[in-house]
Amino acid sequence: MKCLIKLFFLSIIIVNASGNFSVYADPDTVKKSLLSMAADGDIEAVKALLARGAAINEKDGDGRTALMAAAWCGHTNIAELLLSKGADVNAKKNNGMTALMIAAFSGHTDTVELLLARGAGINEKANNGLTALMCAAQKGYTFTAQALLAKDADVNIKDKDGKTALMFAAAKGDADTVQSLLSRGAEVNVKAKNGATALTLARNNKHRRIIELLNAAAAQK
Repeated sequence: MKCLIKLFFLSIIIVNASGNFSVYADPDTVKKSLLSMAADGDIEAVKALLARGAAINEKDGDGRTALMAAAWCGHTNIAELLLSKGADVNAKKNNGMTALMIAAFSGHTDTVELLLARGAGINEKANNGLTALMCAAQKGYTFTAQALLAKDADVNIKDKDGKTALMFAAAKGDADTVQSLLSRGAEVNVKAKNGATALTLARNNKHRRIIELLNAAAAQK
């Protein structure tokens, strides 16, 4: 899948704990760079730029690296190339997001698995407290969440609002992820700073199957 460069590199993407983002385009900054070629999926151009000495871990104004570009767009082959050439798998954007979080937020499970295999910190937090697992859960990417759970992602970490991955999955209506989280020991009755629980969020969004799962899990406590 071709990733539009203008939506990633020529913009400021602000992700908050509810999964929303805002884009402010900057069309005057168009240029061929390692970051933009990684986003575009042009592996031959990436190889050529690296051969010419392109700085593999160079960041743009928002702290993005070429590896993050590949992660955002799901170009696993380019991510693998960059990692083999020394890309920093745990580099962070200015907002604290890593390539793993970015891949999880975009639902690119293959890229997530590659990054984990290369040492990505699975429980790293962004500035707002989000983890890769939360990113996948809030967007409804079940397979991505399950890939992270298979590598023992912490299910009970809280973001800055006190929300957990279970709360995000419950609000999204992703019953499969909710079930996977519960099977891994996700706390059912934990409360966010606003007092909400996963059950509250499921009820608010009328997700009946998830309400059933959460009630059943609570009854076993």
